[in-house]
Amino acid sequence: MSKQDPLKLAFQDQKIAAAFSHELKFLKAKGLKTMCLLALTLNPAFCIVDYFAVPEDSLHFWLVRLIVTIICAGLFLLSTSRLGPKYADLGGVFFFFLIGIMISYLIRKSGGYSSPYASGLTVIFIGGGLLMPWSGLKYASVSLCVYLTYFVPALVYDDILNSSLFIANNAVLFCGVVIAIVARRVITVSNKKEFLSRYKLGQAHEQLKKLDELKSQFFANVSHELRTPLTLILAPLESMLSEEVGEMKAEQQRHAKLMYNNGLRLLKLINNLLDLARLDAGKMELKAQPGDLKVYIQGLVEGIVPMAKKKGLTLSFANGHELPKVSFDEEKLEKVILNLVFNAIKFTPSGGKVVVRVGQKDREVKVEVADTGIGIAKEHQQKVFDRFAQADSSLTRKYGGTGIGLALAKELVELHGGKIGLTSELGKGTTVGFTLPVVKGEAVHGSTKPVLSLSKGSPRTGEVTEGGEWTEKLYSEAARADLDFEKAEIAEPVLSEVEGPTRNDTSSVIARSLKGDVAISSKHPKILLVEDSSEMRQFLRFELSPSYQILEAQDGIEGWEKMTTERPDLIISDIMMPGIDGYELTRRLKTNEETRQVPIILLTAKTDLTDKIEGLEVGADDYLMKPFKPKEMKARVRNLLQVRHLQGELQVRNQELDQLNSGLQEEVEKRTQALVQSEKMAMLGGMFSRLAHDLKSPWASIYEDVGILKEVVSKMQPHLTKEGVESYQEVQQWTDYIDSSAKIMGEILEGLNAYGRSVEEWGEVDVVDGIQRILGIFRRQWKGRIEIQEEYEPLLPKIWGQSSTLNRIWLNLLSNSAQAMEPQAKEGKGIVKIVAQRNETGIGVKIRDNGPGIPKERLSKLFQPFYTTKEEGKGMGLGLTIAHEIVERHGGKITVDSEPGSCSWTEFTVWLPIKSPQSS
Repeated sequence: MSKQDPLKLAFQDQKIAAAFSHELKFLKAKGLKTMCLLALTLNPAFCIVDYFAVPEDSLHFWLVRLIVTIICAGLFLLSTSRLGPKYADLGGVFFFFLIGIMISYLIRKSGGYSSPYASGLTVIFIGGGLLMPWSGLKYASVSLCVYLTYFVPALVYDDILNSSLFIANNAVLFCGVVIAIVARRVITVSNKKEFLSRYKLGQAHEQLKKLDELKSQFFANVSHELRTPLTLILAPLESMLSEEVGEMKAEQQRHAKLMYNNGLRLLKLINNLLDLARLDAGKMELKAQPGDLKVYIQGLVEGIVPMAKKKGLTLSFANGHELPKVSFDEEKLEKVILNLVFNAIKFTPSGGKVVVRVGQKDREVKVEVADTGIGIAKEHQQKVFDRFAQADSSLTRKYGGTGIGLALAKELVELHGGKIGLTSELGKGTTVGFTLPVVKGEAVHGSTKPVLSLSKGSPRTGEVTEGGEWTEKLYSEAARADLDFEKAEIAEPVLSEVEGPTRNDTSSVIARSLKGDVAISSKHPKILLVEDSSEMRQFLRFELSPSYQILEAQDGIEGWEKMTTERPDLIISDIMMPGIDGYELTRRLKTNEETRQVPIILLTAKTDLTDKIEGLEVGADDYLMKPFKPKEMKARVRNLLQVRHLQGELQVRNQELDQLNSGLQEEVEKRTQALVQSEKMAMLGGMFSRLAHDLKSPWASIYEDVGILKEVVSKMQPHLTKEGVESYQEVQQWTDYIDSSAKIMGEILEGLNAYGRSVEEWGEVDVVDGIQRILGIFRRQWKGRIEIQEEYEPLLPKIWGQSSTLNRIWLNLLSNSAQAMEPQAKEGKGIVKIVAQRNETGIGVKIRDNGPGIPKERLSKLFQPFYTTKEEGKGMGLGLTIAHEIVERHGGKITVDSEPGSCSWTEFTVWLPIKSPQSS
């Protein structure tokens, strides 16, 4: 089943169809009017064409055009009259035939079917289709009739000699009709859519009007119903505060004062809503009487001066010249003045000025309230008088409010017939002014009315009366409740100082903690209150101070600073605050490694689930919605602190376990490494023993052969010639060198054998002597290739150790240096520097060469078995391992440092104690 056209379906509604049919009448009248205007303009203009196209018949053509123009003028008058919509359809058909017949007549008189005037019919067809909102069928019928006035005479009276031209002209006319029908169809659909949108918008507008009326009525009913119970709450509170019902304790007075102030604030909001509802319903009555506006406003300002002084502001009234009479409603104008002055005080920092000026301008009296406050940005100035609008509506706004005050002031001024406006510059101040019309008559030179006072009493008489006058006094106090509530401090009761932090006997603790000079025991958890409302902070502090140490911050920025410096155990924060809001404060708290474990409770008056979810998503531990019960708040605080305490204990236990586990793991690793190293060294010891045993036989043969060689050489000396003496001396030096090396080699083999068996005896060892003996092996082969630099501290003591084993250290280190310096040795630039000196407990030996150096990442592996930095086939990687093991066996330490690069070097440092641990 195919879907129905939504537009067609909508117009099946009889109301919509009837409304559109009614609108079509006016559209047809408008189309007729447009076509008549075009005819009245173009018809006379075509007289010029007649003059050039048919000069001999131009006068006749002009006469025809004149007659048609006169008839069109009549049709134009009809279309603009009140009868136009009714007869527009018939007038349109008549106009269409009139112009069509006129053009057909001119065609007949100017050459028949071949006349150039035939194109005029095409213009008529297209223009009529575009301008007259006919249906396609009706337009086609009218067009066909007009077309016949051209086609039939051509067939009857003309000899059609040029059939091609005739066909072409008819084709053009037919195309014009088709184009007009299509265009008309498109325009009709567009008109229907546009009408349907307007129709629905009109219905929505009517519905909104009804809803707005219902809303206004609802606000009026609710506000009115709320005022009665609220008044009955405030009246007993006032009696309690004045102690008419008996003496109250200081704590009770403080709670009652807090309730009374907030009750007045709520009453002001209700009164403002009720006034707006009355204005919307048109039921706000203006009880205006002529009076001295200057004296009235001066009395209002004088009543507000004490409040301004509490904030450190200068409030003054500019006493101008005598003013003419002004008619005004005192009650309503009081609301306007108080709103403007209180706004100026609220947005002006301490030390600023607020001036109220009254003057005359033409036939109006102008009142201005100028301040030196924070000012209003240009982009916000246009909306400050809109209902519920605020220059700063973000969660981080500094100043609260509902956005009703200035909107109400504007409507009350306009109710007086005046105007209100403002000028402001950001950072320099704002001036809000309004005008009231002057009453005809002489100026008022005095007033029988007393100066208005905002102290206790009637708002206009200054006297306390019964019944309705008390209610008016209450409303007057409510009008200034916001300023008192935000800026004036609640009087602190004088409480007796009593020891002990119990809830029933904590007067002195509470009193002193409210002033911030009480030192609570450090055992009490520390709670930070972040709240921009001073009274809410005081209430929370009063409830929590007996059991907790309280810190306070008046906005998000100060809260973050105290959070990072004071390190509280728990935070209670409002969401809507100046600087940074509660969400951002929570986000910072939970993303900071040092503060993320601190629990935070968010306070808010927003009850939407999405707001609660947003708070929990940024990391809030709990969410408390206003209003809340103190018991509920205390229970949540207590539970979170207990969880925090348990988390802290668990964290300490985890850290202790981690440390214990880490220590055990390190000990296991050390023991494992020691066992592995022991196994490796045992394996090496066995290998060295076998190696020493295998080498001992060939070494013994060499050693004996060297002795025989020395004897043979000594027997040859007497038989040598003079020339052979020099050769004999050189041979003798070589045999001595070989003999010395063989002895050292024997000692090393004995050392290897002893190392493997660990049976070599300990005794006093001269370290420098051992180094010199090992250097004796290298001096001759290094001659001219490697320079040996020696620095020995005089009178170095002997150490306790194994002589041959220690010589193995120097042999391995010097052999390594020689192999590392092969490139430098080939050029005769190798250098080995040996330094021996004493420190507090032993002897340190440094062996440094200028070889290519060792990369830093390889240094830690040098003493591992079988690790070598040499080329393949040039070492087993055991020399440094053996040296390291020998040094540790003697209770010493060996280290290495190196620097690769252009100025490369490598340095081994061996420290050996004078008294070895093994010797003791």
